[in-house]
Amino acid sequence: RPLDYIARFEADSFATARQALEGAVTDSNRSLGASPNEGRRDPAFEARVVLRIAYDINDGQGLYSEISQIIGFFNSLETCIEMKLCDSVVAHSFFDRYVSKFWSTFQPFVAHRRQTAPGYADAMQRFVGPDN
Repeated sequence: RPLDYIARFEADSFATARQALEGAVTDSNRSLGASPNEGRRDPAFEARVVLRIAYDINDGQGLYSEISQIIGFFNSLETCIEMKLCDSVVAHSFFDRYVSKFWSTFQPFVAHRRQTAPGYADAMQRFVGPDN
C-alpha cells in the first residue's frame, strides 16, 4: 500500500499542487524579504504569509484547495498506517523530509483551521510526529 501512496503523490494532480505551494512560498519569501531580528522570522509574520498564500494570492482565490489536498493525503496515509494496511517504515522513509517541511511551513494554516474545525489535520500531525 505505501507504493500506491507514493504513485499517487507523484501523480500530476499532486505534483501540480506541490509545485504551486512551493512557488508561492518562494515568491512570498522573495517579495517580502527577511523579517527583522537578524534573519529570524517572527511567528506572527510567518502566519500572515501562510494565510495570505492560503486565501489571498492567485487573484484572491488562494491555494486553500492545494494545501487541503496535501493535508488530506497525509491524513489518509496516517490512517492507513494506523489500520495496519500500510507499512510505516516505508511511508516514513519516503515522505518524512517533505512532510516535515510542509508541516513547519503550513502549521499556521492548520492552527487557523482548527479554530473552527477542531481536530483538523490531526492524523497528519501524528504522521509528522510529536517533535513537530
